[in-house]
Amino acid sequence: MNKIDARDYRLDLLKAIAISLVLFWHLKPLGLTASSAPAAGLGSILNLVPIALGIFYYQVTLIGVPVFIIVSLYLFYGKIDKDNYFRNRILRITQIFIFWTAIQFGIYFLLKFLVSAGDIKDPHNLFPQINFDAIIMGGPDLPVVGGSVLYFLFDLIFLYILAYGYHRLNARIRKPLGWVVIVLSAMYFQFCIFGGTSVAFWNIENFLVYIPIAHFLRFSGRFSKLKKFYLLGFIIFGIEESKIALKMGSLGNAPYDRISIVFGAIALVSFVFESSRLATQRKKHAVISLVSMYSLGIYATHKYWFLLLRLFAGLYYKVFPRQDVLLFNLDLHMARLIIATAAVLLTLLSAYLLGKTPLKRFVS
Repeated sequence: MNKIDARDYRLDLLKAIAISLVLFWHLKPLGLTASSAPAAGLGSILNLVPIALGIFYYQVTLIGVPVFIIVSLYLFYGKIDKDNYFRNRILRITQIFIFWTAIQFGIYFLLKFLVSAGDIKDPHNLFPQINFDAIIMGGPDLPVVGGSVLYFLFDLIFLYILAYGYHRLNARIRKPLGWVVIVLSAMYFQFCIFGGTSVAFWNIENFLVYIPIAHFLRFSGRFSKLKKFYLLGFIIFGIEESKIALKMGSLGNAPYDRISIVFGAIALVSFVFESSRLATQRKKHAVISLVSMYSLGIYATHKYWFLLLRLFAGLYYKVFPRQDVLLFNLDLHMARLIIATAAVLLTLLSAYLLGKTPLKRFVS
């Protein structure tokens, strides 16, 4: 595999896929439940669709953030030997993190003020107390939409620092150490699954494994050629983990500390990297290029639009009843689909418009 630079269409495609998966995970636009009516024939088969959708949300969408990390580290390794690149990169990510964290805190305090001014009680602990974790995560949780997504930037800063040290090691030490990190991470993740524990989604422990993986992808042409093996690992471990999670009655407690997610992220990157058609493609798809360019802004702002629309929807449905659509034997949650679609469109538009202002550095 030839080295891939930042202008390569394959990296644009990976970033566009990754941000799309993140949006699917956070917004969950498709909500389907089996109808309470008796089902037979085609209807009984369609009852499996909500289960398949849950597996898609739990297994496939969650590789989005790891793919972002792999791509970021891959590009980092490609420029790591340039003068001042390491310092400048750390400084840039830190500035972006501080900017969006300030926005997150600002929205938190604004909503809290509005609730207090409206004399609305807070029985559901909509505004949890701020602690040190809130800073690491990029700000406190917001009502309705939950935690900040900015932990990615905080973790990326330290991943860059560790990756810099890893790259500077002697090759005789670096390669075996990389495999040790991969194996130990896999064992740790598997222990968490069988032990009924999980690593917090924002914890850097979830992502240390990608430091050597990105390095192997960058400097070892053979690593990405095992793409079918990675895909098989994603399927096998995904089935195993889903069975365990279903028995425990939960599907969302361990988003990233799972071997299947590691295999899935490597598989996706490897299939794209090894595509000869994509490697020779000169004409870029305008939408993919646009989404890739503003993936940072999309990632940082999508929950804010989702929150705003959810709040407006809550007021609307106090007056008008909810309406779901019956598709064969499935209830399609139209409100969720409409809100998610509107949130995506507003996110894309706002990221694009911000990209035309002096704030461009914070969205692209």
